Amino acid sequence: MQEAKTKINLSKLSDEEIISLVKEGKSQYYEVTMRRYNQRLYRVAKGMNIIDADCDDIIQQSFINAYQKLSQFKGESKFSTWLTRILINECLMHKRRKKLVINEDILENPEVMEKAFNQTNNSPEKDMIQEEMKKILEEAIEYLPEDFRTVYMMREVEEMSVKETAECLNISESNVKIRLFRAKAVLKNYLERYLKPGEIFEFGNWRCDAVVEGVMKFINGQPKLL
Repeated sequence: MQEAKTKINLSKLSDEEIISLVKEGKSQYYEVTMRRYNQRLYRVAKGMNIIDADCDDIIQQSFINAYQKLSQFKGESKFSTWLTRILINECLMHKRRKKLVINEDILENPEVMEKAFNQTNNSPEKDMIQEEMKKILEEAIEYLPEDFRTVYMMREVEEMSVKETAECLNISESNVKIRLFRAKAVLKNYLERYLKPGEIFEFGNWRCDAVVEGVMKFINGQPKLL
């Protein structure tokens, strides 16, 4: 009974309170932070054009990087913002290694988006089930230019504020609004009216568990934080 009570209390603690406990040597509490933000990091990674097969490793490495740099977190920004920046940097390094080519001219050719949409749904029906539409929307979003897709994922899917999105991407708040407007302009004629963005790119329980297990295995093999 006592253990269950502890878990309930932990769920009510702020990020900063959890991190303070971790810094005090209670590294097991880092799991709470990972479970809070696995979903966000996955969605931001997808927004940055990371293929699904690479997302888990990148998220796990981002949490490891954050743990190793906890002494650098001074609370000048929200922990979630600081963590998201680490994820973004890890994505950028991954892409440099992979030398991915991003198609930046999609807005010049909206027919490319329409063709891709039609290919994913050769027999559209009025009463198409929700899961099928989620899959189509996810595929359509991946055709957006990276700058617009990242902002769309952070603002519409993960529901981050304009301010935090701007801080994470190191751009102005007005730029965030412009990119979101353009992203939605590309998508709205096809899909946006069918779904709530917050329901897509879900990071399933087994994947979340695997990332947590991998990071905690690393942490348990390290000396305690000073």
